[in-house]
Amino acid sequence: VEIPTLVRMKPGALDRLGIYCRRAGFSQVALLRSTGLPESILHRAKAALRGEDIHVVRHLEIASSDFDDAVAIFRSLPGDLGALVGLGGGKALDIAKYVSFLLRRPYLAVPTSLSNDGFCSPQSSLEIAGRRRSLPSAMPYGVVVDTATCLDAPPVLWHAGIGDSVAKITAVADWKLAFHARG
Repeated sequence: VEIPTLVRMKPGALDRLGIYCRRAGFSQVALLRSTGLPESILHRAKAALRGEDIHVVRHLEIASSDFDDAVAIFRSLPGDLGALVGLGGGKALDIAKYVSFLLRRPYLAVPTSLSNDGFCSPQSSLEIAGRRRSLPSAMPYGVVVDTATCLDAPPVLWHAGIGDSVAKITAVADWKLAFHARG
């Protein structure tokens, strides 16, 4: 079972993003962020990276989850990149996750809402010829969830996350039952 090496879920985790990258040995990253992400969140992420001398080689705003866009980003990034950081919502996270898979580089998921759990899966939901497809991707090296930032997410994203949260309760219960029944 593949799981992220780094998981940080706490208030202010976004402000420690640079520390997490430095500890992992990532001195240069590509930052892929969602279109419409509040500037305050972007500034905090960049300040956290800059504060630990983590160089942002490329900063890209992601507006779509188009497969061709992901391939173009893959081709544009340097081969010696340390890691990719996906910041924001699903499109940016899925593109970053898929590009990291193509580059064979670590990926850090930094979601700004908890409207779904796709940020921590080994699949990317991308559009190919106008149709959504699930493509194999990299399991995130790290998941950094700033709970205070997520509390400020729009209400519609809160509502979307309730179903996923309830489903996780039963999934964890199933895992425990399976462990006790089968080891």
